[in-house]
Amino acid sequence: MNITMKYFNSNIKCWKTFAKLVLAIKILILSNLITCSYPSDIHNNQLKIKEAFEKNNISPIYEKCNYNQKTIAYTETRQIPPNLNKTILVFIHGSPGSWDNFLFFLKNTELLKQTTMMSFDRLGYGRSNPGEPEVSLYNHAHAIGDCLNSKHPNSHWILVGHSYGGPVASKIAMDFPKETKHLVLVAASIDPQLEKKEWFNYLAEWLVIQWILPQELITSNVEILELKNELENILSDWKKIKSPTTIVHGEKDTLVPFENVKFAKDHLVNSKIEYILNPEWNHFIPWNQKEILLKALDKILQN
Repeated sequence: MNITMKYFNSNIKCWKTFAKLVLAIKILILSNLITCSYPSDIHNNQLKIKEAFEKNNISPIYEKCNYNQKTIAYTETRQIPPNLNKTILVFIHGSPGSWDNFLFFLKNTELLKQTTMMSFDRLGYGRSNPGEPEVSLYNHAHAIGDCLNSKHPNSHWILVGHSYGGPVASKIAMDFPKETKHLVLVAASIDPQLEKKEWFNYLAEWLVIQWILPQELITSNVEILELKNELENILSDWKKIKSPTTIVHGEKDTLVPFENVKFAKDHLVNSKIEYILNPEWNHFIPWNQKEILLKALDKILQN
């Protein structure tokens, strides 16, 4: 009896120790994936989204396009009656993320007077085959580009890509040069030499760790681990970008190094570049510096 109880108590202690270890690993991963400066309004629930649009008398359009047996979903806002301007302001989120990361802009009535706006759930997120990671920049770019051409033929695009959305927007500009009017790279991870795999990226590949991680972080980890190779594959294509480009970055970005700005300067040889840089900004410019980004987009639309 005593032996049985000792064995039972020993097992309980082992499981408690294991549970503590798992919790500690989860906290370590999340603390490295999400910095202390993570904006409090980065995630919007459905009620908040509904109220934001209703307050500005906006009726958003929720649609999907098909791409290679997958689905790419987007949210569109526009004036009623629709603005006759053929320019589409396109938002592409980072990793992880969702279309509503750009809610502040989508509900802006001054922007809506000038353009139609579309914000996409990238493949693997939101309503675009969630939990099915897509590592190919080509597929990310063409899913969006093909959808834009399908829904708004003969339109011109202002592409806004934040973080991982930056290389996706760049690939669209490379492969859809006639449609691309302007490229805006916000804290964009575009230099393959700066894509270093961290210890928590490898740790997040373990099945026992994936068991406790949110699905969007697993998807994010899969695509980030392959980003270096994907960026190397498009190194020769940067010269294809001939549209004007705006680079927005902060020197206190601890997630995507500021040195990516130099890569853009060296490789966007056929693009006229404007820089909006600040020594104090971190990675979360679409939230922390949204008024400055709004002003930049308004300036682009005016030209």
